[in-house]
Amino acid sequence: MRLINAYIFKNLLVTLLLTVGISSFMMVMGNLTKVFDFLSRGVKLEPLLMFLVYKFPQVLSYTIPLGILIATILVFTRMSADGEITALLAGGISFMQITAPVVMLSIALCVLCGWLQFNVAPDFNHRARWLVREVGVQNPLAILEPGHFREIIDGHWVSVDSRDGDQVRNIRIYIFDDDGSFQRNVRAERGTVVLREREKLLELQLDRCTIVWFDAGTGESIVTQKVTRTSGEKFTFPLDYGKEFNRKQLTPRVKHFNFSELMANIALYGERGIDPTELRVELHQRAALALAPFSFILLGVPLGIRLHRRETSPGLLVAVLVIGVYYALMTMFESFQDHPEYYPHLLMWLPNIVAQLAGLWTLWRRR
Repeated sequence: MRLINAYIFKNLLVTLLLTVGISSFMMVMGNLTKVFDFLSRGVKLEPLLMFLVYKFPQVLSYTIPLGILIATILVFTRMSADGEITALLAGGISFMQITAPVVMLSIALCVLCGWLQFNVAPDFNHRARWLVREVGVQNPLAILEPGHFREIIDGHWVSVDSRDGDQVRNIRIYIFDDDGSFQRNVRAERGTVVLREREKLLELQLDRCTIVWFDAGTGESIVTQKVTRTSGEKFTFPLDYGKEFNRKQLTPRVKHFNFSELMANIALYGERGIDPTELRVELHQRAALALAPFSFILLGVPLGIRLHRRETSPGLLVAVLVIGVYYALMTMFESFQDHPEYYPHLLMWLPNIVAQLAGLWTLWRRR
């Protein structure tokens, strides 16, 4: 029996490592286009690689459940197609004994996923935010992405149609005051970006510039407000990005709280009379995702045996469908956090419960 368990465990572990490695690589590849884009804008390679490293624990927390489901379906589909499952059952080995090494592996993966979800991934995600902030301070030119508006400093949104080095064309700047009212609109056909690193100052030297001022006290909407228009051949627009970055506090988001921080904030919210539904949803969602490997094992074993095909494509298709439905339900229940009357934190456990009940029922029928 020990040899049989070792045989199943080895096949499952090898397939799991290959699946997790390939799926993690594919998810990381999705960010490589952004890395190459930032490299072309002058950002150094080292912080970009560190950004990928900081994101990797979060990637693993999702690819491990995916990998164990695919590995389980593929391994047991092949064993069923080769008649190995039938031979083991005919030899007096129970179905529970056959699945014992798989269940033990799933429990170990649940512990690993829980550690990633509650400790490693939140901390590394917060570090990634700090890294983005440091890159923005060291290389603010990378923020000017052609075709997209970027808030360089508070209330100052800048967009350029094209950029070649420090030369930009079709510049648009929209400026809002503290209460969000539209204040100024600056447009220029072309300009030059001058970076003063010591002063942490970004100057836009604009050519053929037009500035439109809106007087918020003259009307309730932009249409009824008094408008003042100014034009000029040359205009310098300073952006003190260093002061703005230092002024803003980069506080952790709920997604970046570890387990102890989530529990402490839930208790604090309760004492202050604040609805802690968002925190509860986050806590239960992470716990449910950490338990996903066990749920997928219970569902993957009977699915693999029932497929009974040598080809891998049916197994992969079934695994992708299961994963898609699972995460779609998680996302849908997360959107209910604004409706505490639906108990969205408890709904997070529904996909796991359904998967486990379906798997246990199927295994019981084949006992």
